Amino acid sequence: MTGADPGHDEDLGPVQVWLLSRAIQADPDAPVNYVLRGQEWLALGEWARAQTDFLTARALAEDLLQGSAWGYLYQMYIDWADLGLRQSGYDRSPQDGGWPYQTED
Repeated sequence: MTGADPGHDEDLGPVQVWLLSRAIQADPDAPVNYVLRGQEWLALGEWARAQTDFLTARALAEDLLQGSAWGYLYQMYIDWADLGLRQSGYDRSPQDGGWPYQTED
């Protein structure tokens, strides 16, 4: 199915990534699309791209969380992005607050 659309960019990988990229273009302030695309990048072993998407999702969700009566949804996106960042090997420094729910290894 890759390349099925004449506007499909082969550098974006499989169709799932391409579709999520289109969703991001349509609504760049929706953290869920970045989290989902980050998961796709993670599955493809594209760690840097996954980390970029997870960090973007996290930043957007944190901003939306501040003014939301439905904060649990945005907190879920933050937690999901944190999980993806950990899975991708991203090292969150103590200066950034470390990881929430840090456990001793």
